[in-house]
Amino acid sequence: MQFIKNISDLQAHIRSLEIKKLDHELFLNQKVASIKQTFSWPINTFHKLTGFITGKNNEDIGIIDKTNKVDFVKLTSRVIIPFVLNKIFFRKSNFIVKTIISLASQGAISSINKNTVAHWVDKLTHYVKSKTKKKNTLNDGLQADSITY
Repeated sequence: MQFIKNISDLQAHIRSLEIKKLDHELFLNQKVASIKQTFSWPINTFHKLTGFITGKNNEDIGIIDKTNKVDFVKLTSRVIIPFVLNKIFFRKSNFIVKTIISLASQGAISSINKNTVAHWVDKLTHYVKSKTKKKNTLNDGLQADSITY
């Protein structure tokens, strides 16, 4: 321990304590960052698994950016598709298989939203319209009940 004899000794001691404080803060910040990095994967996984149950997506809890928004199509498909798969196709499967199917379908559903559904409906209507136009042009303009001699 240093003995403080005058004001300059006091100021030097204060500076040395401030340097020790900064050193301890740096050490603690590095430890906190290390702990956060160690536990980030389990925490993110937990948030992702509970996010589709509560209806909150990852942007609400700050994991990903706001470009992947949840809409009504995605929410309903997250419930309906696993239910249909487990009740119709995997009726006699055990709990583990049904859980794996549910998690796999959740991953597949992540790319479905109302824009993609609207795009596929537009393609389907365009395809149906093109098929009906081809059937009408096969008549060569003659009506079915017209009399030709």
